[in-house]
Amino acid sequence: MLPSAVEVVLVDFVLLLALAGTVAALTSTADQIPYPIALLVVGLCVSLVGVEFRSDLTPELFSELILLVLVPALLFQGASRLDADRFVENLGPILVLAVVGLPLSVVLLALAGTSALGLPLLVSLLFATIILPTDPVAVLPIFDVLGAPERLSVLVDGESMLNDGVAVVLYATVVQAVLSGPDAAERFTTGDTLVELAVDLGVGVLVAMLGGAVVGAVAGYVVYRFVAVFDDELTMVILSVVLAYGAFLLGEALRVSGVIAVVSAGLFIAERSDSAALSVATRQTFRITWRSAAFVGNTVLFLTIGVVTPFDELLRYAGGIAVAIVLVFLARAVVVYPLSGLVNASPFESIPRGYQHVLVWSGIHVSVPLARVLGLPATVPDGVTEQLRALVFGVATFTLVVQGLTMESLLHRVGIVTRST
Repeated sequence: MLPSAVEVVLVDFVLLLALAGTVAALTSTADQIPYPIALLVVGLCVSLVGVEFRSDLTPELFSELILLVLVPALLFQGASRLDADRFVENLGPILVLAVVGLPLSVVLLALAGTSALGLPLLVSLLFATIILPTDPVAVLPIFDVLGAPERLSVLVDGESMLNDGVAVVLYATVVQAVLSGPDAAERFTTGDTLVELAVDLGVGVLVAMLGGAVVGAVAGYVVYRFVAVFDDELTMVILSVVLAYGAFLLGEALRVSGVIAVVSAGLFIAERSDSAALSVATRQTFRITWRSAAFVGNTVLFLTIGVVTPFDELLRYAGGIAVAIVLVFLARAVVVYPLSGLVNASPFESIPRGYQHVLVWSGIHVSVPLARVLGLPATVPDGVTEQLRALVFGVATFTLVVQGLTMESLLHRVGIVTRST
């Protein structure tokens, strides 16, 4: 009797977890090798030796798995572990980096891509909106191990969570323009249209973020009040799952940012996680459950990324990938440093130069960029999809492995942490 489709998926999932458990055991004593990076490398090796899983994990399905299953869980866990007071204290710099910095980086990378990569304007703009959202999952564990300042973690994590919300609006706008036909690029060359586009994007980002923040805060309040009445560990776990995915789905249904809704809900819970209304057992169960969920989510994410990496496409576009890596780094650097200077000239708490270096180098582009490029609409020409997929996978792999592995050295070099003797 042939196994059912569900059994095939279950077997593959168990094999992935077994492989991940082995990797976790081997890296548990090697703090200099972040677990996500080790997972990705192992996944790449599995793919290189030709091991194939039997379940049909298509690019579209993998994209939906990331965006609809993993991202809400990882964002909620990340937001709920933050110090909400520290986040609010640093909200100004975080908003400057995410809401102002990301669109500026997108424009700069799009313009550079047209000449350096030979991409049409809209395709270059699409690449920029896909690749530039950041994912600090590989560097935050290093911060924890080395005892990096909490403010640095808040800045890196907070910017990443908010720029995911901004990127959603930019991506949707650019995809619509790309699919509107060959005249779209011509419309982007006129001054009036550029101004109109900037206004539309600005309004869209503002509405999406404010609306998402309100949706998440309201949902978080309702769930918290319910949990506070019963103060039961299992009720807290179940309703927190409902909150994480419910806030995301509700935000998307109301055409605001589901990503920001999840972050807002997580921050609301974080701010009240030490409330006397909740017992120690309830708070500990909540934290352990979501820490475990994040571990499993990252396991599936990074190991599967390695397995599905298109090596043939990476080799075919190796030259373009090398150029793209440099452009992506520069597009972030030439925005982070000047904006940090503006923050330092404002009433906000200043961002030290060492922090600025880390903010630039922590620009790791993995989960959301890969999900976006794998989920490109079928109406996008195959040649464009293949090139974008190669560029995004190449940049993602480089930033995760190279920048992730050298983050500890950078933290020591700029004096943020000192080497133990």
